[in-house]
Amino acid sequence: MHTPGAKEISPQVRVAVALFLAVRSSNDKVQRGCIKATAERFKISRRKVSAIWSNSDNFEALVAPRKPRACGRTQLSPAEIADKIHEAPMSARQTLRCLASATGIPKTTLMRHLAAGVFRRATTRVKPKLTDVHMARRFAFALAHVERAFGGRDYRMHHMYDYVHVDEKWFNLYKVSTRYNLTKDELAPHQACPNRRYIGKVMFLAAVARPRYDAKCKTYFDGKIGIWPVVEYVRAQRCSANRAKGTAKVKNVNMTRKVYVKMLKEKVFSAIRQLWPGRKSLCIKVQQGNAGTHVADILEAGTGHGWTKEMTCQPPRSPDMNVLDLGLFNAIQSVQYRYPTHNLQGLIAVVEDAFRSLPRTTIDKCFVTLQRVLQCVISCGGGNNYALPRVRKLFLNARSNVTPSSLPIPKEIVIKGFRLLETK
Repeated sequence: MHTPGAKEISPQVRVAVALFLAVRSSNDKVQRGCIKATAERFKISRRKVSAIWSNSDNFEALVAPRKPRACGRTQLSPAEIADKIHEAPMSARQTLRCLASATGIPKTTLMRHLAAGVFRRATTRVKPKLTDVHMARRFAFALAHVERAFGGRDYRMHHMYDYVHVDEKWFNLYKVSTRYNLTKDELAPHQACPNRRYIGKVMFLAAVARPRYDAKCKTYFDGKIGIWPVVEYVRAQRCSANRAKGTAKVKNVNMTRKVYVKMLKEKVFSAIRQLWPGRKSLCIKVQQGNAGTHVADILEAGTGHGWTKEMTCQPPRSPDMNVLDLGLFNAIQSVQYRYPTHNLQGLIAVVEDAFRSLPRTTIDKCFVTLQRVLQCVISCGGGNNYALPRVRKLFLNARSNVTPSSLPIPKEIVIKGFRLLETK
């Protein structure tokens, strides 16, 4: 057997060594000191001389090459593995086990090339289905946020300092499945529920604006207008195993048009008047979902007390055009799940604390991401078939840790977009 790294002895040398020893042997025993002399003569080790003498009676083994030939499974290059993965159907690429079965490549080999970056994992989610009307409205909405930069030559996105984004979301008490990092001897926490539909949840209405420096108050405005639960507090009508009669409990309220208008007037507009930085003469645009905005009570409440508020709607089936759905609700929910609760009162307190602890830089980055999303919507003609862009916001202005107010947009994209809008 050949030892890796050892010197290979040719068959001619092995035959010569065997003949040299045979002449100096008697009754299959070599003379004393002959092994050493042979090693010095042929410049090989004494161990190899002894091995050759042991196989001298087998001529085929004596002349057979010791160095192994190519054996085992043929190794594929990274390009060949990428081609095999590309040929496999998408339905067979969901797990490494299915991919190994479809391509014939061992699972461990796929794991090594996955770590090396030959291929990557991706997650797709079901997005709203858009018709031509939806795409046209998204396209026009995105182009409406494009403005001329200083000097009039280039284009940039609107800074969005005059916008307030309003949206609602359900927050659950806990997730259906949770992943933990445990030690070797620990057991995973046990959670039980009659049905996942019985998991407690509360709807919240949230409103945020873009953070900025308030020169009048000499401080930073964090952009948090407020978050309010859509609930009512009632008294228990009868005794039960959970509470006594007359105990105050939280009850969810359906978000009807009447309730929404009431919360806008009493919660959102009131908070804007208290927290908004700058002059009240500026027009504040309150962006909401695709709901009816032409309500006399809302228009009257928006123009009261010297303020001017304009209700605007984002395009239908476009949650990616609201900073709350774009990332802020996920940021709040990730903090909320760190503090488990078992009742609705605790859930409301935890969500409100998570909203208050939200860094203003996170809100600012979401507004910059929204500007990048609007650019992608313009580039793809109003569709939603794009990858959520990464804008390296932490390195745009590393010294002051301030994100830019407006992102530039290529002039070619804007010109092409306006031409396409004319055709639509």
